[in-house]
Amino acid sequence: MINLQNILRYVPSRHGEHGVDSVLHRLCKSNTLLHESYSNPPGASWAEITLLHPTGTLYHWDHMPRAPALAKRPDSIIQFNDNEEIHLLAIESKEKITDSYANMANLLKNFFRGSSNYDGIFNRPFWHRTFPGTTSSYIKNEQERYWIKEYTSRFVYSGFAFSFDPEYYENMSFFDSSHWTSSMQDQLDKEQLDIVIGVGWHGVEHIPFTKIVTSDSFKTTKFAKTLTKTLTI
Repeated sequence: MINLQNILRYVPSRHGEHGVDSVLHRLCKSNTLLHESYSNPPGASWAEITLLHPTGTLYHWDHMPRAPALAKRPDSIIQFNDNEEIHLLAIESKEKITDSYANMANLLKNFFRGSSNYDGIFNRPFWHRTFPGTTSSYIKNEQERYWIKEYTSRFVYSGFAFSFDPEYYENMSFFDSSHWTSSMQDQLDKEQLDIVIGVGWHGVEHIPFTKIVTSDSFKTTKFAKTLTKTLTI
């Protein structure tokens, strides 16, 4: 029989940015209405983003730029399809709320739409696709490679995720919920973000918990309602 104390020895004393990424990754995978286009777990290489077409075909962007000019590659990209509409959320993850940076929302969105010195990925070709129930195949048709470029029913949102400070609470009664709601709302307004996600851990087993603040315009979407329900623990 495995002793609980032996298991607890492997619980990390600190979680930080990698812990935030891991929590978002696990939660998004739990909802079949959400497609995780990309996640950035520890040690991952930025090599591919996948986009789920409303028909169910999966398209692959290969070899994405790590440091595009006047843009910022996200740490996570979450997709939600509403009939023919494609909704994408680009998330920047940091260890603390104070690790944010100026113009975050525009820089994250520029990763998709481009900037003066960078062709966003909406302007770049897909090289592979995966039909439902099949293996990946090479795309030979030039028009199909660029179908997203002219696709009008696409929407990009920006988000910021961080770990609370302190990130761990032995007892949840020590967590100042009203303080963090105010701080997260200030961050959302200041950076003109669509969503801010705070992540913490509590108890002897370091169970994760989250707090979410959304903009007025984003919270009315089906995407926001599905995402908030999924990420709230």
